[in-house]
Amino acid sequence: MAKRIILFFLLVLHSGTASGDFVQFRDGTTRQYPQILYHDGCFLPDSLGLNRANVRSISFVKPSEKTPEEVENFAMDVSMLTSAADSMQNKYPDAAGILIIDDGKYILRSDGTRSYIYHFAGKIIKSSKLSWGTRAIWIEPERSRARFIFARTITPEGKIFYLNPKDVKLSEQSRGESFFSYGKIITANLPMVSEGCIVEYMFERETFNPYDKNMFFPGWYFQGYEPVYLSRYTVEIPKGKEIIYKSKNIPPEFDSPRISETDTSRLYVWKITDIPPITDEKNMPDYGDVVMHLDGSIFKDYNYIFDWLGGFQKNRVVITPQIDSLVHSLTDTFPRLRDKIAQIYYFVQREIRYISIKGSISSGQTGHPAQFTLENKYGDCTDKSILLATMLRVLDVPAWPIIVMTNSDEEIDRSIPSIDGNHSITQIQLDGENIFLDATSTTHRFPYYRDDDVGVSYLNPMKREIGFTSIPLPEDNSDVAIMDITVHPDRSVVVVETDSLVGDEEAGWRGFWEYVDKKKREYILQGWVNYAAPGAKLADWEIENVTDLNKPLHQLFSFTADDYGTLAKKLLILPIPFYENSYNFPEAATLERKFDIEYRSPRKKGHRVTISIPDNWKIEQLPENVELSNEYADFSASWTVKDNKIIFIDSFRLKTRIIPVEDYQMYREFLNAVSVYAKHNRPVFKVE
Repeated sequence: MAKRIILFFLLVLHSGTASGDFVQFRDGTTRQYPQILYHDGCFLPDSLGLNRANVRSISFVKPSEKTPEEVENFAMDVSMLTSAADSMQNKYPDAAGILIIDDGKYILRSDGTRSYIYHFAGKIIKSSKLSWGTRAIWIEPERSRARFIFARTITPEGKIFYLNPKDVKLSEQSRGESFFSYGKIITANLPMVSEGCIVEYMFERETFNPYDKNMFFPGWYFQGYEPVYLSRYTVEIPKGKEIIYKSKNIPPEFDSPRISETDTSRLYVWKITDIPPITDEKNMPDYGDVVMHLDGSIFKDYNYIFDWLGGFQKNRVVITPQIDSLVHSLTDTFPRLRDKIAQIYYFVQREIRYISIKGSISSGQTGHPAQFTLENKYGDCTDKSILLATMLRVLDVPAWPIIVMTNSDEEIDRSIPSIDGNHSITQIQLDGENIFLDATSTTHRFPYYRDDDVGVSYLNPMKREIGFTSIPLPEDNSDVAIMDITVHPDRSVVVVETDSLVGDEEAGWRGFWEYVDKKKREYILQGWVNYAAPGAKLADWEIENVTDLNKPLHQLFSFTADDYGTLAKKLLILPIPFYENSYNFPEAATLERKFDIEYRSPRKKGHRVTISIPDNWKIEQLPENVELSNEYADFSASWTVKDNKIIFIDSFRLKTRIIPVEDYQMYREFLNAVSVYAKHNRPVFKVE
């Protein structure tokens, strides 16, 4: 008798029959076969011999073979779906779609394997939700497989069209220029999808070879940008085990799960109905921070996670003779330790190209060995953080790769043990201070790092530590325009601007100028001066040290303009170039907000302007000096006269990342006052 067999990157036996198996050949082509048998060293699809030597992998996907009658055992009653959709549409008439059924079940078996079953039903009201008619499932062929239990489309007229197994496709995971991975995508395109229809499907993804059988981290989002009729999440674990969990933004009446037991299992069920959609606001927290959701873990503490991740990392943070020699060649000519650290930081940023190539969970979570990354001259965030930590250890600088979730994503509650994170950076200790470095950038000078790493929690498995990255002072992330304005009797002006840049602000401008073709820099600057004064002419410019991180970025330009300002009889109103729109705050545009305002990092913006006018002109009026302050930000502006020159200095300092919604009105009034000042900040001179 022939044996049923599935070949992934490793050979995995599977009993039973199936349809829709995908064969990937060594020449890179892929074909789908209804049934694959194995006999005498050959695969037998459709009774045609297939030499095993020509096969790279076989991925298993099992589209539903159920009849419509059998599907009814899983699918919801059509009248119930229609009624639920209509009631929600009446309540939320502007919705682009109604999520009717959002039902997930995550099962952990006693042998560590697990299964995830998901049931979806949604009504498509507007074209923006036609994407609901396509469902993609990611699998790792050597670890998981997936099948659609059923899928169907219900038209507005009540006709039902079932998914054809031929419309289920297997493809390689989409690869960007700098990302290569080991997963594959199973995609189903439901038939006859159009506005007004209801799509419903159920699929199962089974993980038969988990990367670690002891890890299990259930979690669920109950809310989204469309209204939800019913969202339910079930977690099933072996009897005798328990999960710890924590919810966020869930009303008290839905917060506690229903817990029950069978002879072999323990079940947790959360169920929430009639869930309103969330609406976007400018500078609001991430989706995961504002919707109803929960996180869970099978672990009560981090000991196992620290052992597992830390063990991988220790085997990768290894100083080799080549690494030792390289570090000394980069740093021996620099006497100060901080300068030595900077050279290593710059090397990993600029000489190790960002490319992600992952072939296993160990390389995905904990990177490749430092020597591997150095030899290949490429790596992703994990690889770069490991190499940077390893090189710094040559100098006896305590350094570790750490895992973070950037502040552009949701905040992680580390009280629930997990390996959650989307990024890896490097933590060092210097003079008793924690310093954080992100080598995925190519433009940050030491000791600065990307602003989306600021103020987030981290895991340091090697050190067995949980903490938060530092939050810089506004002065460590600043952009100050230093401007000299010379006004001639004919109202022509010569303006020279030099920008003083620090931290992430400098890195951003450095990255911009490196990206822009050198031949286009002058064109861009000419556009800027035309914005400041129509008809203005760029006189000179200097953009220097763009690729040399050992030197501050030098950014200077000058321009001339005729008939500058507004003349009313003998009074000249003189605007400061670029200033009027320097302080626009779209996050404060609405009268009310539902969510906090969230910035990536504190920052400072300022101006130091010196104005020279003809000797026979007189100062008619200078704007008032102002000082505004609260616990989140401050603003000051002053005008002085010294040695026949008019000097204007201002400073806007954002002192924190997050503005609580309860303080929005106060903060909004502050921002509006700054914005109004900027729009009216114009000196007046009497022209003789």
